[in-house]
Amino acid sequence: MTSESVIGEFAVNPECVCSIGDIRDLEKRFGFRHGAVISEFPRSWIAEVKEQAQRLEEPTRTAFKDRVSRLRETAMVRMGRNGTGTDWLARTLQSHSTKPFHAILHKIDDGPCRCFADALDDDALFSVLREAKVTRTAQSLVSAIQPLVQGSERFALIDPYFKPDRYFGKFVEELIRCATAITRKRIYIDVHLESVSNVGVDASEIFSFGEWVAQLGTQLTVTVSWWKDRGNGELHPRYLITERAGVRFDRGFKIPSDMDQQNHDTDVIMMTDAMVREVESRYSATYAPLEMLHREEYRK
Repeated sequence: MTSESVIGEFAVNPECVCSIGDIRDLEKRFGFRHGAVISEFPRSWIAEVKEQAQRLEEPTRTAFKDRVSRLRETAMVRMGRNGTGTDWLARTLQSHSTKPFHAILHKIDDGPCRCFADALDDDALFSVLREAKVTRTAQSLVSAIQPLVQGSERFALIDPYFKPDRYFGKFVEELIRCATAITRKRIYIDVHLESVSNVGVDASEIFSFGEWVAQLGTQLTVTVSWWKDRGNGELHPRYLITERAGVRFDRGFKIPSDMDQQNHDTDVIMMTDAMVREVESRYSATYAPLEMLHREEYRK
């Protein structure tokens, strides 16, 4: 059984976030590591929540504003949504009719809306997120983590079998398309793969990556690192890590040529912050079991 996404986008009425306790509850439930994020919709969401601080006394007022700002970095996404209406609810419902939110958290239960306080206590609402089985097409794999992709510009793809061909290219092309769908920006992709040689990288392989990158589009910087693991199997797990969060892809980023294989499921799981730091440390060229043989940058 497949799921459309491992990251649920929630609409939260800014008028419901009134206290440090409310912020604390949001911090417990939301964040990429939990597979649950808050939609920065409308664009004034942060400002509207910070207005709630005016009723608080110092130093609580400053602490409230600071934690709202941190929440933006760890648990909020801007998905290019639009909506018309005279108030937050009308705009949210209009946007929801075009592209559904995972849930709408409002003051009361009303139609598609859930009561803010009750929803945050509902484990079932969040338990379906963070990990899922997803079909092995480029669109399905990228769509599963769309909020992360659209909110990031730096992507590390760790896959020992990565090659500059059309099967891996399908995933990378869809990743770039999704990342630039809202805002045109330079995309940085770091590819980490296992070298077939223990002594060096063949010049033809370096050249092949250059030709491959040239076909991917502009405003793109791709860095390829070839590693050897001295036969200890360290390079087997596949990950996608951005400046905001990390994801484990059970079968990596190669899209099968066989259509039947594309319909088979693969596991996609959001990583904890601690796991992201652990993986990043292993690919920092200072982790003894791994040795970098060569690094090449391609820029367009």
